[in-house]
Amino acid sequence: MSNTINFGVGKVVIYFTASWCGPCQNIKPFWDQMVQTYGNQGISFHKIDVEDSTYDSFRSMFTYKAIPAFFFLKDAAQIEGWTGSNPNRLEASIKNLLTK
Repeated sequence: MSNTINFGVGKVVIYFTASWCGPCQNIKPFWDQMVQTYGNQGISFHKIDVEDSTYDSFRSMFTYKAIPAFFFLKDAAQIEGWTGSNPNRLEASIKNLLTK
């Protein structure tokens, strides 16, 4: 995972999280596994802490009402976005992004 986010070209998964969020902590090990499994298949993975002011302008580009929140993009176009701590849905969304 990179600290620089460039979602203009390619396939990108963005995970909004927070250290105080229980569901975020529950899905974190699965997220890490997905990064290991699919990170070398042309997808860029980014985890963003909603408390980190470094990403204030970036966070405003996405709409979410709860965390964890996941966004799936291809060439800057959002393919999918949802909230919740569902490992099966996360992997299905990543696999869907791979087919785009």
